[in-house]
Amino acid sequence: MRTRPASDRGQAITETMLLTWILVLLIAMAWQLFIVNDTVFRSVTAVHADLFRQGYQANKSSKTYNSDSNAKVIWNTTDIPEIEIPVIGMFRGVLPSSIRIRSNVRGPEPAKGCPVPCKKSKMAAGTDMNVFTAFGKALLALPLIPTTLIQRGGF
Repeated sequence: MRTRPASDRGQAITETMLLTWILVLLIAMAWQLFIVNDTVFRSVTAVHADLFRQGYQANKSSKTYNSDSNAKVIWNTTDIPEIEIPVIGMFRGVLPSSIRIRSNVRGPEPAKGCPVPCKKSKMAAGTDMNVFTAFGKALLALPLIPTTLIQRGGF
């Protein structure tokens, strides 16, 4: 019968511990990915709800159509706290305790509550003119009624 060398005795324990550590790391990465996905979904949902609320309020005949100021949202933590992505404890040594969704285009604007570059979303809202006025203008522009009847007073 063959005997094992003394160095092979701890190999099974070392392999088991390494595989367990890799498994725990993979589960933690999947959990963190789920947290990121959930936070991004909640933040986008909150921004869209706010945009549509503002757009609904601006969608009146008294409001003029505008794509810049009628419905806009600045993604700061006071208005939308969902933009902070929490980091699980296993990764806090490498990452900060939370990661903020931010813009890679704009600079920081502390006056608007953005110490880091904030994302901004906007939506066009409002009406160009009264619906009946617009319909009347479009109807008069169509050549439906012969002008000779209108001139003779027959219509």
